[in-house]
Amino acid sequence: MVVEARTIDQVEAEAMTRLAPLVEACLGEKPLYEEVEEVMIWLISRYIARSALELRPRTFTADDFGRALDDSVRRATGRRRDGSTELLMKLKFKLRAAEIPEPEAETQHDAMLAYRRTYRASVGTRRRAYDI
Repeated sequence: MVVEARTIDQVEAEAMTRLAPLVEACLGEKPLYEEVEEVMIWLISRYIARSALELRPRTFTADDFGRALDDSVRRATGRRRDGSTELLMKLKFKLRAAEIPEPEAETQHDAMLAYRRTYRASVGTRRRAYDI
């Protein structure tokens, strides 16, 4: 076995490469790079970092990882394994804090969901236009 030093970018690239197929299996479609990155952040911050703070080591089984992955994918992409869409809680909280009337907040919420569906379904020049 050869042990070599790696940069954080190399470690992150390897983690993203391994995580992308797992996220794809949860979503049922190819994930966006940003979605995989967000899932990785959720997994590290919520599950790995918190476990590291505990006094005793914690056993992390394959089932535990599956639940953590599902939860991270749901939080990062807004989609559940069954294909339904998670509520945009951050948007709703922001609109509520800004004292936006509930009907207008619902309209904005629906518009954001429609945009996310359109963006995910777009390809080629249409996708590039959204990225600009």
